[in-house]
Amino acid sequence: MRKSSSGSRSIGRGHPRAWKEAKGVVIPKPNKPDYGVAKAYRVITLLNCLGKVVEKVAANAIAEECERRRLLHDGQFGCRKRRSAIDAVGRMMKRVEEAWGRGNTAAVLLMDVNVGYPAMQHDRAMQHPPAPTSGLL
Repeated sequence: MRKSSSGSRSIGRGHPRAWKEAKGVVIPKPNKPDYGVAKAYRVITLLNCLGKVVEKVAANAIAEECERRRLLHDGQFGCRKRRSAIDAVGRMMKRVEEAWGRGNTAAVLLMDVNVGYPAMQHDRAMQHPPAPTSGLL
């Protein structure tokens, strides 16, 4: 641990401990028949707002730098500014129409990996990513 500029103890890369402390607040769920059981309540976690602001600013700076340096694949749409699911569908439709224009057949395979493979170890799957598929849509 090291001290931040304010002199408070910090965790990891300089986040003050107070930014990582959370408060759990128990709230009753509405319209439950028996409030004597734990399932009739939910716990929400409250974090320090300043920590959230700093994390958001840092995430935006990293994202902007990745965009500026063109470090992300052009086909990645998730979690990128000015790119939406509608943009992804539009690009797919354009490629299909181009293939049809050349007299080719086009097919699209859509998968929700998180739902389709809930027990999959995603980090292990990415250790050996598939070869580039530049010829595919």
